[in-house]
Amino acid sequence: MSSTLLDPVSAAIEKVLDLRTRQHAMTVTNLANSDTPGFRARHIDFGRSLSNLLRASEAGPSAASLGEAIEVQLADAPAWAADGNSVDPQREMAVLTENQMLYSASVEVLNRRVGLLRYAVTEGRG
Repeated sequence: MSSTLLDPVSAAIEKVLDLRTRQHAMTVTNLANSDTPGFRARHIDFGRSLSNLLRASEAGPSAASLGEAIEVQLADAPAWAADGNSVDPQREMAVLTENQMLYSASVEVLNRRVGLLRYAVTEGRG
C-alpha cells in the first residue's frame, strides 16, 4: 500500500504494522533460543523506534530505512541464570500475545480508515 495515497495517520499506522511484524520475528527468535547459552533476548523499543521512523518519513525518501530506525534493547540475564541466557519463555509468550493483539487492532483501524475513504469515493453507494 502506498503511503502517498493515504493521509499521514494511515501512513503512521503502516509503520506501526512494520514494527509489530519485526517484534513478532524477534520474539519468535528469542523463544527459539531459550536454551542457547549466553543468548540475550531482544525487544524493540517501540516508542523510540516509531519516533525515529516518523521523523525519517518527514525527512523524505532518502531517510533512514526501517532497519536503521529500529532501536533494540538487549535483556540482561538474571543472576540465577547459570548459562547467561536472558530469555524468559513466559515473558516472551506475553510479549507475543500483546504484540499480536496490538497488530490486529492496528489492522482494524487501518481497515476502517480505508472503509471511510471507500465510502467517500462512492458517495455512500456501496
